Amino acid sequence: MAKAGGWVTLLFLSGFAHNAFSCSTFVLRQGDHIVFGRNYDYSIGYGLIFVNQSGLRKTPFQVQPSALSWNAKYGSISFNEYGKEAPFDGMNQSGLVIAQMWLDGTGYPAADSRPPVGVLAWIQYQLDNSATVQDVLRTDSAIRISPDNSPLHFLVADRTGDAAVVEFLSGRMVVHRGADLPVSVLTNSRYDDSVACLRDYVGFGGNTPIPSSSGSLSRFVRAAYRVSRYGAGDPTPIVTYAFATLSSIAQSITQWTGVYDMTERKVYFKTKQSSDIKSFQFDGLDYLCRTIPGFLDVDIAAGGDVTGLFQPYTLAANRDLIYKAFRGTDLPFRSTPDWALDVLAALPDSFACCRPKPWVDKTRIPPPVQTWKKVKE
Repeated sequence: MAKAGGWVTLLFLSGFAHNAFSCSTFVLRQGDHIVFGRNYDYSIGYGLIFVNQSGLRKTPFQVQPSALSWNAKYGSISFNEYGKEAPFDGMNQSGLVIAQMWLDGTGYPAADSRPPVGVLAWIQYQLDNSATVQDVLRTDSAIRISPDNSPLHFLVADRTGDAAVVEFLSGRMVVHRGADLPVSVLTNSRYDDSVACLRDYVGFGGNTPIPSSSGSLSRFVRAAYRVSRYGAGDPTPIVTYAFATLSSIAQSITQWTGVYDMTERKVYFKTKQSSDIKSFQFDGLDYLCRTIPGFLDVDIAAGGDVTGLFQPYTLAANRDLIYKAFRGTDLPFRSTPDWALDVLAALPDSFACCRPKPWVDKTRIPPPVQTWKKVKE
């Protein structure tokens, strides 16, 4: 990893792989009201909420020759720890929500004619281009996650209530949806293994009490039990119930907790460092590339509605987040050279807009690096 090409491959192709962490997600509905709950569990909790604009022409960093680029159809917000354009979860203007979780045993496709992307860039691609769960699934014919990526699987949902678990096993996309998705919950075990274990527990045909431990299958069972018992006639407001469910599966390393209200187009969140619930109106933010995009620290101390507290995006803010995350995480990332982190931080400012971006100080942006060959020397 001492060579420049190796660092670039690590940063932009492997998708910021780090040691396994545990997270939990679910989709909850009451009639036509749909929300998506998510706990992010890891040893560090630095994060920014980014506004990702529509109308941008994006050419992500490529470590292999590739013609992949796209125009972002939809604006979105995302929770990011390793910099802008590397989301862990988010929601777009069409109400599509996607979140990642660790899954040992993941096997991404081998190289073929489809252009490769990093695993977190794959999430941003979906937020930029997909309006529905079906749209996400269709992209499997157009792009692929490179084999040398962090082992992750995904829960995806849209405003219609359609949801799917997306896993990559033995080199192919495996989807659980419709009748094959009896409960819209996902933790850190293969979905088929998770559903199989439900049969042993009270409420799902078995006699074993609902477990209280922090393991992946235990969290899955607890979340599934609560999700399956909520519905029409329950007096508990859906967002309140979602936070209570997330609390029941939280751990000491739960860094942030979020609820996406896809029906009301509102996002709620709290963090380990700032436990008051905050919220913002999704439609209260500007997603057009003619303006400066916004960002917000996940640990903002204010409670309540924070829609008006988003700050104008700066390269310095993105760079600061990236340095804190990489320097605070496990090796080998702690020793990532500064120049590689600077290239990563500057990537968003290299994207083209339908109009000039006056907030970009081009004198401070490193020359664009598009292939590993250009940084190998």
